Amino acid sequence: ATTFSPNLPMTRAMIVTVLYRLAGEPAEGSSSKFTDVDPNAWYAGFVNTVTEKGLFSGNPDGTFAPNANMTYAQFLVVLSQFSGETVTPVEGGAWYEGYVSWAQPLIPAGMAEDFDPNAAITRQDMAALFGTFLNAYDYSAEPVNQDEPAFTDAASIADYADSGVELCYQLGIMSGKDNNRFDPAGTTTRAEVAVTMTQMARVMGR
Repeated sequence: ATTFSPNLPMTRAMIVTVLYRLAGEPAEGSSSKFTDVDPNAWYAGFVNTVTEKGLFSGNPDGTFAPNANMTYAQFLVVLSQFSGETVTPVEGGAWYEGYVSWAQPLIPAGMAEDFDPNAAITRQDMAALFGTFLNAYDYSAEPVNQDEPAFTDAASIADYADSGVELCYQLGIMSGKDNNRFDPAGTTTRAEVAVTMTQMARVMGR
């Protein structure tokens, strides 16, 4: 007889398979234009999808740097693509200052206290920004998870990120890691963000 084993933990490979199906078959990885993206890598299809949608770009040397951490500034650049708004550069400022200014209404007070655009973004802050963005802009996707998340490390999630984590979980934008952890303070790579942005594109109907 076939068993479901509802209490067994999901591996990262299983989670990626679920997200792959939710995204409606991301672009195949066989035609990757980046020299450092193996077409057989688990993230290759997602990388191709986000670049084809104009959400991500690579580096001048033709690499994508899939294992590099995503900074807050880089994340805001990608997130802004879903707003449909033009972000105006700040004259004489750093390349990212226009995006930080655009995101000011979206950054929770608890995150703003120690906000560093050049730091690697944490999973809870990514979820918090997704949450505030989705509350500010229209989206049409229905929840894929009706229940509330029950992460084993939920007590470690910052108060300002709680609602964002729940919304991301229910919409299928983000999921947990091994042993049903959310890993709120963990950083995230460009490859992992490519997966979440593929889900975000689905949610935003892009």
